[in-house]
Amino acid sequence: MLLPRLARVAIVAFDLVRTSADRTDDELYEALGAALLGADLGISPSDQERFRRFAKAWFENKVGQLRQRIRDSETYRIWAETAGPGQVVDPDITAGVLRQQGEEVTVAAAIAVLLTRDEQSRSAQNYDIAVSFTRQQRDYVEQTVTAAKALGLHVFYDRDMTHQWWGENFVVEQRKVYGQRALHFVPFISTDYLTAQYPRDEFSYAMLNSVRRGDNYILPVLVGDVNVPHELLHPHIGYLRAEDHTPQDLALQMKAKVDAAKAQRQQPQDFGAAVREAHRPR
Repeated sequence: MLLPRLARVAIVAFDLVRTSADRTDDELYEALGAALLGADLGISPSDQERFRRFAKAWFENKVGQLRQRIRDSETYRIWAETAGPGQVVDPDITAGVLRQQGEEVTVAAAIAVLLTRDEQSRSAQNYDIAVSFTRQQRDYVEQTVTAAKALGLHVFYDRDMTHQWWGENFVVEQRKVYGQRALHFVPFISTDYLTAQYPRDEFSYAMLNSVRRGDNYILPVLVGDVNVPHELLHPHIGYLRAEDHTPQDLALQMKAKVDAAKAQRQQPQDFGAAVREAHRPR
């Protein structure tokens, strides 16, 4: 059990974490902002709004660093050894790590709950990488996916969804992922890929997203001696060749792209929501 491994200073945050779990995000940002600014809560509505705005901007700017601090801790490494696929670290553990690192108890509790909610949202809906391929490339792709997951990437891979999509229209669900919910789309394009029904459908929905997202959304990997039509892949778009990279090396290349995108605060977005926002009256 992890709890005995936490320092005694971390334990005082646990009750506050449980209380914070019942608060809205706005309430947590207000409490976090007041703590960071060294002010009292609830002075006036304008103060409350100021606390929320300050804390939200601070959290969005620091979220990557905060996650890294947690993952670099010995407590997290112990937890990760027994965590199941897609499991999100408990906010008690996160708060304990932050307390050990010197964060004030109110700050540690609020950050822990906000980080947990953010991670749950990402795990439930969004992917760092979505791969698309034909059965002829499955062995190579599966090794790449395994290596990418070991690097901490959240990867969409069809076989992971066997039970979750039981009874669902998997074509519709895949379109949601390739067209809306991935930070990067990685097609493994071979001669077979260009003539296969489902991969071409996946690529079409990814192309819709790339129009909005611009460069770097589609990260093509060419497999074998394949001639890709210009309407599918512009000749000026950079690509990698599977023959030149081991699965482990390709996973590292994916990690570098994802880290760069997240550093620029790119997020997977619903294409329909983007269209609605563009047409919203100003």
